[in-house]
Amino acid sequence: MGEGFCRQDKKGQGGRETRQMRRTCLKILLATSFALLAVGFLQAMEKADSKGQELKYSAEFEEGKLYRAGHVSVLELTGNYRQMGRQYGMLLKDELTTLYYDAIEEFFIKQQGFTRERLEIIARYFFDLYPH
Repeated sequence: MGEGFCRQDKKGQGGRETRQMRRTCLKILLATSFALLAVGFLQAMEKADSKGQELKYSAEFEEGKLYRAGHVSVLELTGNYRQMGRQYGMLLKDELTTLYYDAIEEFFIKQQGFTRERLEIIARYFFDLYPH
């Protein structure tokens, strides 16, 4: 876990801080998930013309390909996890940039009052949960 993020001091105060930080992390995770679901739902609800939207080639990076059907993006990724991650990031960089701005800058920093340092601590906490 992040250094100092879930550390417990001698008086046992760290346990309360750990629970509070975990609740905060859960709120962030749930808010982000809800935002992504809402965006996907709204895009799915948009009416297509009577012929429907065809899947059209849009871009390529390394061996990955991006296709679009209206507002829906479809990726074809190849290779190992690292290669697919690079392809995903490059092919959806505009969408990821918009998501970052909407979620981090607008929601968490401006509306919820989080500092960048606090968000970095939370991000490190979640990153440390994954095997390295």
